[in-house]
Amino acid sequence: TAALQLLLADWAHGYSHQVSRDLADTVVFEVGRSRSLFGDWPTLRLKLRADLDQLAVHYRLVAAPNPYAARVLANVEADAGIPAEALSGALGQLPLEAALLDQRTLEVLRRSGLRRLRQLLALPRAALARRFPASLLRALDQLCGRAPVTLALHTPAERWQAAIELPCEVAATGMLLFPLRRLVDGLVQRLRALDGAVQRWQLRLTHARGSPLPETVLALGLAEPSRDAALLFELARERLAQLTLPAPVLALSGQA
Repeated sequence: TAALQLLLADWAHGYSHQVSRDLADTVVFEVGRSRSLFGDWPTLRLKLRADLDQLAVHYRLVAAPNPYAARVLANVEADAGIPAEALSGALGQLPLEAALLDQRTLEVLRRSGLRRLRQLLALPRAALARRFPASLLRALDQLCGRAPVTLALHTPAERWQAAIELPCEVAATGMLLFPLRRLVDGLVQRLRALDGAVQRWQLRLTHARGSPLPETVLALGLAEPSRDAALLFELARERLAQLTLPAPVLALSGQA
């Protein structure tokens, strides 16, 4: 979803200033320069996985020499790091369906008996140029790293906002702790990405339709700014424990 992509894009700024949401259902960030801070790919991969697991999201983590290759390989790989010298072989093994080609082009290629990306890449460029739009060759060149890729970079908003819709109405504050932890983790990841801290933030509980009170707003404050996840979570948990819900809750949101 767009909200999840925004959360992950803000989180990715903790590793890179070059973060993009241009590719569908994907957050791309350049990590080559991060290796001087976080170590080689196996070490960086472990840190990325640990942080992503804290966000409680489902993900596929793929590193490749260019963003299109990483996105395409993520269709079949759940967790991989592909170096430049292995890119051609990794791409060649992919089924055409994984290559994000438009449906019309894919159907023509199938009728021609092609099933793997290596078969398509082996065809003469002149033949492809005659039968297909120039966009196909451009896409293949970008995928293989032969042409530059330009993506719009994501800039975090000045204020943090996030919301979590609950799967059903919740009538007890204790049942809000899991989504609350996700909210706090998102806030902390954002603060780390911007090298900042927060002293005051709001927690909002959206109630079911027809409730006498549409939402409950809790203003949370600390003696001094912090980005300690345990501290921020405990503060919100204590306030929730003291609260008597006026009506069941449908969503939880935060703002800072």
